Amino acid sequence: MSLPSDIRTFVTASTSISAVVGTRMHYNQLPQPSIYPHLWFQRQAREEELDMGGVGGLALSRFDIEINSTSPSVAISLADKVRGRLHGYRGAMGATTVQMAMVADQDDDYFVKSNDADSGIHTAAISLELWHEV
Repeated sequence: MSLPSDIRTFVTASTSISAVVGTRMHYNQLPQPSIYPHLWFQRQAREEELDMGGVGGLALSRFDIEINSTSPSVAISLADKVRGRLHGYRGAMGATTVQMAMVADQDDDYFVKSNDADSGIHTAAISLELWHEV
């Protein structure tokens, strides 16, 4: 499995999250029409650390996660649940070994990437930094 797939499975395995969104956590694109609330995410960056001998084994992947809902309170509450699920996590995430997951930012005032900002959809955003083995 890929890292995005492992993240999706890990996040939606939380009963408090899946009770609200089911399995509606979409990577890079949204199905049309889209059902709300849902989560959307994309990889922002990936850096692989190397030692002086050129040996790697550890990477930092950054992801933007958007929590979209027709209700501001649902978007914010769900963002808090996603943050609680990810922040500080260390261990197996599917086939990925996570050394450290950190929510670097949680923002309600965010430039939306997954939908039209004037569509009446409320978005809460999370910036995830994930140190993982490669």
